[in-house]
Amino acid sequence: MTQVKILPHMLDVARAGSDRWYVTNGATSVGPVNLDLLARGIEAGKVPVDSFVRHEAWKVWRPLGELAEITDDEGMPVVGRPSTDDISVGAGRPSVPQ
Repeated sequence: MTQVKILPHMLDVARAGSDRWYVTNGATSVGPVNLDLLARGIEAGKVPVDSFVRHEAWKVWRPLGELAEITDDEGMPVVGRPSTDDISVGAGRPSVPQ
């Protein structure tokens, strides 16, 4: 099972204002959702680990790995691995500044 730990600075973002987040797989966007629901979606395999997220106050999408530490049962990071979920990811990922 996937384990999700929201990074402390992202918890601060949620506490400082609204806890409203959007998530995309590059083809479909969902939201707003709160961090707890987003984390549960990742753990349940409903949100691909290679997704992008955006807080409603942000202007850019960021890789999910910048929001949370995502690990497998052995504690190994799963962000960056090829997706094994059932969501079809089309072309056209959101642009992310380097």
